[in-house]
Amino acid sequence: MNRGISIALLAVLFYGILLSAAVVSSRSRIEADLTQRAADALKGIDNLPHGVNLSVDGRDALVEGEIHDHGQGQHVLKALRAVKGVRDVASRFSVKSPEHSRLVIAQVDDGWMIDGQVAQRQVVAGLEEALRGALKPGKKLQSRMRVEAHTRPSAWQEPLGKWFGKYLAMVAGNWRLEILENELHVFGEVFNKKTQEHVLANARSHFSGSGLEIIDEMTVIRAPDPPELTITQGEDGDFMITGKVRELAFKERLVELIRGGSGGESVSEQLSIGEHISPASWEMPFMRLLPALITEVEQLHLHVSGPVPVSINDIFINPSDSLSVLTMSGTVHGNEKKQAIDELAAQVFSGITIEVDNQLSIFVAPDPASFVISRGEDGVLRLGGLLPNEQLADRLLAAASNVLETDQSPPLNEIKTGENVSEAPWVDAMVSLIKPFIHNVQWGALSVHEDTGQDHALVAMEAEITDPASGDVLQALVKNVFPTSDEAVDPEEQRRYKRVIALSLAKPPGPSDEDIAALEKAATETVIYFESTSFKVKPEQQAKLSALAEGFAKVPGASLALLGYTDPYGDSSYNRELSGKRCKAVRDALVELGIEFLLLEIEQKGETTKSKDGRVYESGRRVEFELR
Repeated sequence: MNRGISIALLAVLFYGILLSAAVVSSRSRIEADLTQRAADALKGIDNLPHGVNLSVDGRDALVEGEIHDHGQGQHVLKALRAVKGVRDVASRFSVKSPEHSRLVIAQVDDGWMIDGQVAQRQVVAGLEEALRGALKPGKKLQSRMRVEAHTRPSAWQEPLGKWFGKYLAMVAGNWRLEILENELHVFGEVFNKKTQEHVLANARSHFSGSGLEIIDEMTVIRAPDPPELTITQGEDGDFMITGKVRELAFKERLVELIRGGSGGESVSEQLSIGEHISPASWEMPFMRLLPALITEVEQLHLHVSGPVPVSINDIFINPSDSLSVLTMSGTVHGNEKKQAIDELAAQVFSGITIEVDNQLSIFVAPDPASFVISRGEDGVLRLGGLLPNEQLADRLLAAASNVLETDQSPPLNEIKTGENVSEAPWVDAMVSLIKPFIHNVQWGALSVHEDTGQDHALVAMEAEITDPASGDVLQALVKNVFPTSDEAVDPEEQRRYKRVIALSLAKPPGPSDEDIAALEKAATETVIYFESTSFKVKPEQQAKLSALAEGFAKVPGASLALLGYTDPYGDSSYNRELSGKRCKAVRDALVELGIEFLLLEIEQKGETTKSKDGRVYESGRRVEFELR
């Protein structure tokens, strides 16, 4: 094929492809634009079912689906043909007459249920929101609402949302509303004819213009007696229950619970029961609160009443929401327990219309009285504790001050007093012990402390005494004035105590720096000399050993090394043995002077000279000492 012809054919093919793409792109834009304008036209048609579908092919439109009647179909075709750019409109309609909206609102076990069908989804959302706003907090709303395209729109949704709360406020129970076709059936129980008429008039006013006919399905019942319950604990601890409740099971459970929680106290009751008494929503929560009240409150008094329906001009208002009142009185130990009861009441009565009047009074336990006399290692005498008045503190301070010599420092008084402090019946006993304590205790403490909630005060003495005999006397005195349960002569009249005594013998005081220095000097300067070949301590050397032993006794914990020497003559092994014998002789002499055998260490040094380390000795036949 000619090269020029081939190029021409390729050019024609290329431009043909471009033209085809342009046509397709233009067709898509036209279809999208027509579809949007046609959909906008259909939005202006009232009550058009949601099942109507629209499609566009080029400039031709096809509309299909269910419509309410032929007139509505003609209206749809007319609206589409009026859209600019639409060339032809085809239809595939099926006619289905719309149904009336239906609705049922009823109370179920765990809340409320709404069931039925409407034409639009936004109607369902608005209706559910309005009903939830009218219900009590915590009440569930189960929705089974359906949106059906062939459902006829209605004008009752908005007034129903506004009226539902008023309906609940006027009807006592068995709530139920049904909307069937053009009728609103109002069910429920009311307490008199006047309230029934008021409910119907209020409904007609709210639904005027909605096309609904109000149908009365209500029942007039006798207003029940309000429940009432009183629980009182007498001074003897026994309980009395009076009032009226609906259920026998509640009465029996109540009596059983009080008997079980009161530790066997007597429980009497005068409770009326019967169906003429209205149910009380507070019964089960009250049973959860009661054990804490019985356990923590003294002289308990409880009164709970209601709900009592409120009426204005014989028209009952909010009979189901009538207020109940619980009043609590008695005494609790500490503000924390009162607050805990408040918190528990708020928890158990959550979601219940009840007013809790907490009149519990708070008993503040007195601080336990106490007293302590102590002497520290610094020798300072201190008085401390907590007493109910200044007079008792002054007596104890005077007793201690009178024992001390005029040249001794007065006791350090750290006793405090307060208004809410327990009694201190042991002051006289402590006054009698102050003198022997001061005279016999080197350091330590004697104390008495009331124990809150206990019958017996605690007495404790821990001290170091100067000698065993004085310790025995002091311990006997403490036992005499503070007897335990086993020691009391007359337990009915004589108070008993818990007692702890721990005495130890005071250790002698440690050596002074002067004593240590003197011993070090004596050990260095003392040298015991011997005759040639002798290991016998000469009488004139005994004085040196006596002086050394006297200084050694003043430094507990010290020890001495005995260093034995001989002259540098003769056999060395013999001399070494001789030096050991001289050390043993000196050790025996020191043991006789009172030094512990184990504190004396022997070292056999053997031969030496008169001069050693710059020091000149009388001879090499000697024993030296080294302090360790």
